[in-house]
Amino acid sequence: MQKQSINAEQFADLIQSRVAQSDQAVRLFHGRGGCYDGLDFNIDYYPPYLHWRFYKPQDNLDQLIQALESVGVEKNNHILQNRFEQGSPISMLEGELLTNWQTKELDVNYHLKLDKQNPGIFLDMQSGKQFVKEFAKDKKILNLFSYTCAFSLVACAGGAKEVINVDMSSGVLKEGQKNHQLNHFGQEKDGQKIRYLKHNIMKSFGKLDRMAPYDLVVVDPPSFQRGSFEAKRHYAKLVRRVSEFECSDYLFCLNDPQVNVEEFKSWISSEQENLELVQRIDNPVWLEEIDEAYSLKVLHYVKK
Repeated sequence: MQKQSINAEQFADLIQSRVAQSDQAVRLFHGRGGCYDGLDFNIDYYPPYLHWRFYKPQDNLDQLIQALESVGVEKNNHILQNRFEQGSPISMLEGELLTNWQTKELDVNYHLKLDKQNPGIFLDMQSGKQFVKEFAKDKKILNLFSYTCAFSLVACAGGAKEVINVDMSSGVLKEGQKNHQLNHFGQEKDGQKIRYLKHNIMKSFGKLDRMAPYDLVVVDPPSFQRGSFEAKRHYAKLVRRVSEFECSDYLFCLNDPQVNVEEFKSWISSEQENLELVQRIDNPVWLEEIDEAYSLKVLHYVKK
């Protein structure tokens, strides 16, 4: 996509048209992709709230808000987060800051904590989650770096027979468990088995190998987590170890704008020749990027 300039009124019309198409949570605007001159922010939509994330000061914010108000977006529906400031402070444009909220994405319900830096869902990964939902029927899935278990939730919605969620944070796993309870997933009467394991994944390959076979392993780590995982240092090792599991399919994900897709593929191919690329999952239509090679990377591999 080419970079373009739009004024406040054009921006408001764009947002209004996308809101009209979205009755569930979605990445509504991806200014960080560099496609819109002077609009270096993202907006996630948790109906009816627009959650703005600013990565530098936005001088024309008042004009943008006023233009949105003229097309029907109320001022008390804006959540503002300054990621460029220490602590990433969050506030409502008007009214008291929301804390707990519920939203729905791909017909799955989520608890959100809108007063936190990360509220509990990553909407840019929607296409990857759709792939898992469609793949999951009667499958056993290993969900690594599970965070609040979004991949597990869509797998359960798609009819998975078993999902194993692994993360080193007990806090996010508890939130994931609450999300499953919210959706009534994993109930004994349905025959679905869901597990939550608090492990440092890089030190737990032996245990995870013993729990195989799997039909799909989902690998969606942070690009950088101090003291535990750095993609450029650790991703290739991770690929090598998980490819040794008894498993047919893998979904390798990376959200690092400093790494292009060919470099990411080289990390995978350099460690294992027994994996074959099937496809790169297309990103959501509104996740616009000036250079798609550096955008979110979600790759489906199979074992030869």
